[in-house]
Amino acid sequence: MESQRLHPALTADILREIFLRLPSHADLVRASAACVPFCRLITHPSFLRRYRSLHRPLLLGFIDNNGLNPVPAPHPNASAARAFARTVNFTFGYLPRDGGIKDISDGRILFELIDEDQPSILLWDLAVCYPMSRRCRLVPPVPNQVLASAQIQECDIFGVETFMLPSKKLEEATFTVVRFFLVKTGMVPFVFSSVSGRWSVSTSTSWDALGLDAPKSYTHMLGPRRYMNGCFYWKVNHKDKLLKLNMNTMRFSTHDLPRDHEERRVAIVEAGDGKLAIFSQIDEGTCLDYYIFLPDDSKKGGQWRMENTLRLPSRYKCHMLARQSEGHIFLFGIPKVNVISHHACFALEIKTFKIERLNGIGLPAIDAPYSGFPPIASPRSIQGYEMFKLCLDCKFKVNALAYL
Repeated sequence: MESQRLHPALTADILREIFLRLPSHADLVRASAACVPFCRLITHPSFLRRYRSLHRPLLLGFIDNNGLNPVPAPHPNASAARAFARTVNFTFGYLPRDGGIKDISDGRILFELIDEDQPSILLWDLAVCYPMSRRCRLVPPVPNQVLASAQIQECDIFGVETFMLPSKKLEEATFTVVRFFLVKTGMVPFVFSSVSGRWSVSTSTSWDALGLDAPKSYTHMLGPRRYMNGCFYWKVNHKDKLLKLNMNTMRFSTHDLPRDHEERRVAIVEAGDGKLAIFSQIDEGTCLDYYIFLPDDSKKGGQWRMENTLRLPSRYKCHMLARQSEGHIFLFGIPKVNVISHHACFALEIKTFKIERLNGIGLPAIDAPYSGFPPIASPRSIQGYEMFKLCLDCKFKVNALAYL
């Protein structure tokens, strides 16, 4: 094995920096197949965490309850998406009963399982699914004693948000589920950890503290959710405000939006240097305004500055859809004239402002974008996946590379 030792000038630290700069996931896989030392460096969890922080997972397609709809050509990921769809079974037949998709994060899919014998959906089970290994783990409902510790009765709850916390860990089975309840007095967050297997409750926040009126009913009070820099954000519908949940402190707060945003659709994104930004849309569906939030030390906290206005495809009236993937916003286009007979879907790349048409993707499917799968998967689970054929044929250990 002497020939497989690293050249003295190519230290492990230098090689890591070289591998971090490889432009595509496929190139990284090929590099890992070159020799055993390269494979050891690339498959180390600390390296994969750094690589993933610099290179976003590939957008592979869109999921509905019937399975995966891979992105079609001419999308640059179309070939990888077709290979992935042939390899991974998205029929969800391993679920204990039928359910609906609540969230997708890090390749995991959170389902709410239907229980016809239980009239309250607040008491329905959740399940976190791993499509690569075709396994799922049940998440029990928040126990009555935990609700009681927060001085909440089921009759007080008129709304609930359920989602997963994006994970920096590579272990497939490690996840965190968040549920917060909208009650008469305010909002109360609950957290389930797969490590402890238990729900915990955090301090509630009153409507007065948030500067919001207590809604009489849920009625879609909050817009699409977005996670960035350790916080979740929602647009408060019919208000010039963003709702923020800091996951470090488990506290809610609000941000003022630019004026005249009560009825605008808003997509919350991350600008350069981790700054908060938004794309906002008026009803005409012809353009998007791009704002960046500039914080300051005053009591107001900062101000919004409009940086750009993006013109949308001129032949369509476009509407931003609720879901985002990592790095993309999706739009649904309705033809303005009868000459164009078909609707269209578009992907807006946040970083470059480039708009691509997604041919062959329907509105129901585009509501759940799928941009990757868990960072660790066994070679058996990726057998036949074209990007990994070289590694598998060479019989190298690549079980930590399946996270494109």
